[in-house]
Amino acid sequence: MALSNRRCTSAHDASEVRRAGWRRAVGGLSNTGRPRRAHGIDDGENAYTPAVDLIIVRHGRPLRIEGAAGAADPPLTDIGHEQAAATARLLLREQIDHVVTSPMQRARQTAQPLADALGIDAEIVPDLAEIDKDANEYIPMEELKAQGGEAWQAVIDDPHSINNGVDLEEFADTVTAAFEKIIADNPRRTVVAFCHGMVTMQFLRRVLGYENPWGLRTDYASISRIQASSTGIRTVRSVNETSHLGDSRILSP
Repeated sequence: MALSNRRCTSAHDASEVRRAGWRRAVGGLSNTGRPRRAHGIDDGENAYTPAVDLIIVRHGRPLRIEGAAGAADPPLTDIGHEQAAATARLLLREQIDHVVTSPMQRARQTAQPLADALGIDAEIVPDLAEIDKDANEYIPMEELKAQGGEAWQAVIDDPHSINNGVDLEEFADTVTAAFEKIIADNPRRTVVAFCHGMVTMQFLRRVLGYENPWGLRTDYASISRIQASSTGIRTVRSVNETSHLGDSRILSP
């Protein structure tokens, strides 16, 4: 069942839209041999507006970096590369039109297998960078929790301590504007956006109207899906899909 912060139709109307969309979808195959997507129903002035299918992927597991001379920008670990490959295998079953990515190395490396398989270049979107992009260390949260001590207790006492001094609401404004531009630039397309945990969480929080900034979790290489109508309606269709990862799945603390 789709989750949304807005209701645009009755249950009966939504059912009719789905049936009409399916009838349109089965009319032929795309040039990749996959069924064509029904991105909207053309019905004159009362048209069901064209939608953008936005697939948001958190990056795979990165290396731990401490005491970097500048901003820490870790690459993926071996298991992170496995997660990226598994994500690409899953998404290649769908008709993907465009790929965008955060400029940070862990996101770009997660995007690379899919972009290579599609034969396209991923578009770099600077405002999809993580909230701690300027920090000189990156410690995976599962490692921080496992080692315990004062550093982990500080996160428990004040979750905002991981934000590297960045105002969370301003950050949410930035990433929401970035996603909205991606949506506006890609009508009737399916776009995969490779980014980060906090980026994904804050955009989903804004779409759903959650006040709690920690009320959602996304694991490494997880997939979340949003359908975006040109009328401004944003429908969350899934959050934190990880079944494609198999043994490489790592739960976030």
